[in-house]
Amino acid sequence: MFGTVDAIKDLARHDVDGIVLNARWDSKNKQFSFGLTIPTDIKIGFNTGITTTPINIEILTNPVQLQISGGLKVPVPKQDPLYFNFYLTAKVEGASFTATMDGYWNNPFGISSQVKVGNVVVGIDINYAQFFSSGTPE
Repeated sequence: MFGTVDAIKDLARHDVDGIVLNARWDSKNKQFSFGLTIPTDIKIGFNTGITTTPINIEILTNPVQLQISGGLKVPVPKQDPLYFNFYLTAKVEGASFTATMDGYWNNPFGISSQVKVGNVVVGIDINYAQFFSSGTPE
């Protein structure tokens, strides 16, 4: 664990102490990983109250991949905050992104008190070879 990093302090607009670096060897999978965790919440936006949850960045070696995960806490009037989580994995052959919303959003955008949206999962996978040979779908 170490102190403040100026670039992260500038992004967060406040001191972000206690950044955690970790390295580990997984003997079962014969894999080394190196990671960084920003354990503190970072406020986002124009006084909206939206904050991040801890953000994790990890590099794995077998197979080689980069993983980034974190989340957002979004305040909503007259109910508990909404929690969104995101997971990005980039490998040699492709990448995947998954986002989830945990819990329920009651009366989204003031549509109706009868409407409730919740426990949503959205994901996308990209195979680099296929993407570069065919381009984006029409």
